[in-house]
Amino acid sequence: MPSGGLRATVEFYSRKQPRVCRSTFSSELASVDDGISNALLTQVMTCEIVHGPLTAEQIQRCTDTGRLPVDLHVRTDNKGLFSALGATELQAPAEPHLLY
Repeated sequence: MPSGGLRATVEFYSRKQPRVCRSTFSSELASVDDGISNALLTQVMTCEIVHGPLTAEQIQRCTDTGRLPVDLHVRTDNKGLFSALGATELQAPAEPHLLY
């Protein structure tokens, strides 16, 4: 059993991507971004189930401080993403939506 107790997949996310991408790297990165956005909604819904209705400010505070009742773990096999995170020389991506 992993440390910290039992874990279970709450939601699995898979669908056609709504953007046009020019490379596998940008396509996989955009897919991870879409999945995280969906997972954040699930986290906030779970937080409201545990704590009751919350205002937008309370939700933002919980998100910013990491006090949501369910942790978010993102897994990807995007080797390009791991290489980019470890790169010593940074360069601007060719696709503007990747700048953030």
